[in-house]
Amino acid sequence: MNKLRNSVILATLTFVPLIINIILHKRYQRLRKALKCREKFYYNVIFTDMRTFDCKQHLIHRKECGNLCSYVQLQKILHFVASAKVSICVCMYMLTLKQFSNELIKAHKRGIKIRVILDLVMSKTEASQFNITEFIQHDIPHKYQTSEHSMMHHKFCLIDKEDSSLAKMFFGSLNLTSQALVSNFDSIVLTNNSNIIQRYGEEFEELWSCF
Repeated sequence: MNKLRNSVILATLTFVPLIINIILHKRYQRLRKALKCREKFYYNVIFTDMRTFDCKQHLIHRKECGNLCSYVQLQKILHFVASAKVSICVCMYMLTLKQFSNELIKAHKRGIKIRVILDLVMSKTEASQFNITEFIQHDIPHKYQTSEHSMMHHKFCLIDKEDSSLAKMFFGSLNLTSQALVSNFDSIVLTNNSNIIQRYGEEFEELWSCF
């Protein structure tokens, strides 16, 4: 009996630490992998507030006055979009910035797949008509929600979502309008977080198939 008990104790002292070590090692590896994934993601935030309200003329005349200038903020967005290699999916309540539409047209001419979802009511405003006309003339696919009683209030843009090594996006409260850049309190986040991109990508495809 004592011999059996001693054997059990010996086995316990031998294998339990080994099992604990294996469990801890696996947890360490998972944590290390998670931290490594976190490190490769970036999050850049653009704010428009009272510090950009004096920059309306800078936006018109393409003149920057510092990192918070509305023209500088616009250039960050345009360069972000211009880097597309595969596709650009825009889902925007209001899109009146000619500069942004011009970037979409340039990308379209380079063979980039462009799709745009806009709000039905806002797309009928005079300010939106230039961009709508440009989309039609250049055969850029664009859609709206099916009823004026609903509001397509999203504001996000997916870039190269099909390629995990290139995928990135921006989202937030900012409409792509001059007013948003020089008169509104708004923000957008630019990121390459694959989890966020996947969720937004699924939503875009759902909307595109329904509209």
